[in-house]
Amino acid sequence: MLRARGSYCFFVWTFRPESSDFLAEGTISAPREAFVGLRYANPPVGSKTCLNTKLASCELQLTDKKTGKKEILFTRHRAAFEILTDEQDHGIDVKF
Repeated sequence: MLRARGSYCFFVWTFRPESSDFLAEGTISAPREAFVGLRYANPPVGSKTCLNTKLASCELQLTDKKTGKKEILFTRHRAAFEILTDEQDHGIDVKF
């Protein structure tokens, strides 16, 4: 059974999925200035705002629970991060 925990606020996503054999812990983040905003006008429940960047940072730590071996992967300013939201308080200028 896969178990996962996570938290999200604008521009930062932290996640921690695990199984009986493996644990992954990660964070994806970018400053507000790295995002562009686009409006999606045709989803089933009205328009949505997509906040998108290809300049996010990502850090991921993978742990093999049986051996204790850990692997850390990271990148600065090269990860994709997309946020789909109904909220308007993100501070990004949205293009139509």
